[in-house]
Amino acid sequence: MVLMKPQTVLATLMAFVRKLLSFLGLHPAARESETVMNDNLKQAYIEDPSAVPEGTKMHTGYWRIASKDLDTALGKRVYLHQKQKGPAWHGGQIVGIRTEPYQGKERTVFIYRSERDCIGVCAPEPNWAPNREQLITDTAIHLIHREPDGLGTWGPEA
Repeated sequence: MVLMKPQTVLATLMAFVRKLLSFLGLHPAARESETVMNDNLKQAYIEDPSAVPEGTKMHTGYWRIASKDLDTALGKRVYLHQKQKGPAWHGGQIVGIRTEPYQGKERTVFIYRSERDCIGVCAPEPNWAPNREQLITDTAIHLIHREPDGLGTWGPEA
């Protein structure tokens, strides 16, 4: 039988706990590296939204959406455009919705799974209305999101 010194047992146990916490994403160093990775991914996606892998969970940023439109939003496609007449630079199927405070007001954030087929899609109506930033149809929500890093947040969903 091999006996270990209490210090050796404690050091071995602490190393195991650190590895376990890191694996579970609960160790501070793991959370910090995850944040850096998310920031790096977000920057890469901003530079080239088409680089987002198919099926990646993303969020749109903050929007003022009527509650009647939120009731039917799950399952629709969301398309992000730079202008009303322009093609979508990103989008996908809406899989979640949350409301958060943004600049002192409650705003809607759409969570969606990215779909490459959504890139390049034009809205069914070329002129939505003067100064409108959204067009909601039976099957889709088109949003004017001029820059990926503008209007709140856009990027991978944590």
